[in-house]
Amino acid sequence: MDTRKNHLVVYLAALLLLALNFGCSSTPYQTKTRDDLGGYASREFPDGTIQTSFEAPSVRDEQRYSDYALLRAAEITANSGMKYFTVVDRSAKKIEKKIRTNGSPRTEKVTVTRPNGTSYERTVANPSARPAGFIYETWQRCTVSFLPMPSPEGLDISADNVFEAASTIRRLKTKYRL
Repeated sequence: MDTRKNHLVVYLAALLLLALNFGCSSTPYQTKTRDDLGGYASREFPDGTIQTSFEAPSVRDEQRYSDYALLRAAEITANSGMKYFTVVDRSAKKIEKKIRTNGSPRTEKVTVTRPNGTSYERTVANPSARPAGFIYETWQRCTVSFLPMPSPEGLDISADNVFEAASTIRRLKTKYRL
């Protein structure tokens, strides 16, 4: 009997760790496709400055999201055929977002299989049901404004605002296992 209890305790502990890991996952490095999904977006200004930002519904991963914005700046630089970029502005701030929810049904259909192999559908209550409407969430927005450069001529390479695109991409993709 003690062996079964020990196995149960180990199983429940593993299940709890797995649930905590999924609950604390960060927004993945991805293009922002909708306002209610995290990700990066970029825009270019007439003076040649490019601004890239990363938004996510979490305020505890500011360094990660700041690095994601920097990674996107490095990728844009490399994709444009340039080798270096200089950061002219960086910021990180918390923002309140109003998110539309479609709601979820109060009931749902489940398929029940009998021991003899036959099955039937049954309607049950949905414990996570919520009405359609809006919710407010605190998000993190990290922004990098930068200028791509073909070479480091005239730049202080040791300055903390000058980056070599390829090495920045390698370093950050390795750091975050992307």
